[in-house]
Amino acid sequence: MMGFSITEILLIVGIIVLLFGTDKIPDMARKAGKAMRAYRDTTGGLPNLKNPITWVDALTKEKKPAPKDKDSTDKPAP
Repeated sequence: MMGFSITEILLIVGIIVLLFGTDKIPDMARKAGKAMRAYRDTTGGLPNLKNPITWVDALTKEKKPAPKDKDSTDKPAP
């Protein structure tokens, strides 16, 4: 992947300033921060990317059988 150079980043920032104006950019950043905070509060933080568990993993995971009691009737006759 190719990275962005300083001139490309400055050009993008300049276009954003021209489109939205210097008054609206801090408000937009503030709203984006509030949205990220609300997302983190509702989801309990960012997802754990080292050990992701998806609903497919939860559905396909084999269930272990319940342990049998000592007084089970499945014992062979003596």
